[in-house]
Amino acid sequence: MKNFESIKVFLILAISLIGFSLQGYRITSLQVSNDSSIARLNEVEAKIDSLISNVEDAETIRALNNMTLNNITLSNVTYTQSGPFVKDNQGWWVAEEAMFRFPKGIVIGARNTFCNYGEGTLSVNYPESLFSTEGNCPEGKGSVVFGQANTASGKYSSVLGGYKNTASGDYSSVSGGSENIASGDYSSVSGGSENIAS
Repeated sequence: MKNFESIKVFLILAISLIGFSLQGYRITSLQVSNDSSIARLNEVEAKIDSLISNVEDAETIRALNNMTLNNITLSNVTYTQSGPFVKDNQGWWVAEEAMFRFPKGIVIGARNTFCNYGEGTLSVNYPESLFSTEGNCPEGKGSVVFGQANTASGKYSSVLGGYKNTASGDYSSVSGGSENIASGDYSSVSGGSENIAS
């Protein structure tokens, strides 16, 4: 009976040892499988990143290919891109056919530092350095000034040319001449010299 008990204990120990060995093998297999899965997951992530990069590159190329320029042959000209404009090999900045919105205003040529520019204005000045007496000044909201030393201070007023003309009334206009004044609202001076419309 004592032998039977010894055999029983021996069998239990042998079976336990075999069970522990199998569990150890399973754990090792799981670790190898887990390492393999992690390596495959890293490969998949790298491929996804590569595909995303390729899509972004394709979108950039598509955008560049969709850019159309009027009256310019792409094969003969070198361009520099800056916003909506492209600089051609002759130094001109060219935009594709589009509308542009400038909420504050546009000054072509030199800025008149003595002018308090209004909202939504347009001014053309000679690009040389300006003295306070020779720069155009569109002070009124929505005003437009061309010529030299002209001022449009009324709302929606305009001076379209000439020298030292003033459109100070709202909706007033001076077409040209010199030293003319359109001071009344809705007033207009067509030209000449030293005329006043009040």
